[in-house]
Amino acid sequence: MTPQPSKDRDPLDKRLSKALKSIRLAVSLPHPADDEPSDEEILMLVEGQLSGETKKTVEAKIEKSRYSKDRFEILREALADAEARTRLSPDESNEKKTSVARLVFAMTKRGADRVLAFLHGTDSPMALTPAMATRGGTTPSTTDDYYRFERQLGDLDAVIQIEHVPNRGVELRLDVKKDGAPLTGARASLRRDGKLVESVRIRDGVAGFVDLAPDTYQLELSQQDAAIGTLELDVLEA
Repeated sequence: MTPQPSKDRDPLDKRLSKALKSIRLAVSLPHPADDEPSDEEILMLVEGQLSGETKKTVEAKIEKSRYSKDRFEILREALADAEARTRLSPDESNEKKTSVARLVFAMTKRGADRVLAFLHGTDSPMALTPAMATRGGTTPSTTDDYYRFERQLGDLDAVIQIEHVPNRGVELRLDVKKDGAPLTGARASLRRDGKLVESVRIRDGVAGFVDLAPDTYQLELSQQDAAIGTLELDVLEA
């Protein structure tokens, strides 16, 4: 005969249940008000792009709102951490070029949409020119969601393309050449928190990754099991 569960609760279980029901938050969680500053305003303030009355207005809104103050501090700390972990702008007087590049973006709201904003990195993005999107087949429509960089990684010449595709995520494409010819016999391995996300063979000098969520990534290029170049990519959730 299968034993039936007791209808009476264990004495310890009763005490725990009673204690849990008695717990109340001492301070209410922060919540947005009607006049919160926008994500874009907070991002511009963190980057030092606001001045005059506009800066004072945004600062005043943040000061009186725990919700916006938390958003401001989180973004500022994230940017400071990203900046402190590595500074990769090379010394052009140094004959040996660095084999590492770093790019930092923020995914932020603009109205009902989300856009990809470039914050800082080894190089500034090039002006948008007619080019295929990273996923291929169409030309990027705005500079808010598509960025193109040209970068020397040691002995490699790389074109790095970053694109935000609505409802899908961030897409990354790398075009790599060595001595003027597409790189062959190499792999591109994408990691997040030290764990491998995806590893692909570089074909005709091209490697791509799609549907990337905001996070911190490391893309390592290797040839015959030896690292030949690294891209550090941060996409912050603003």
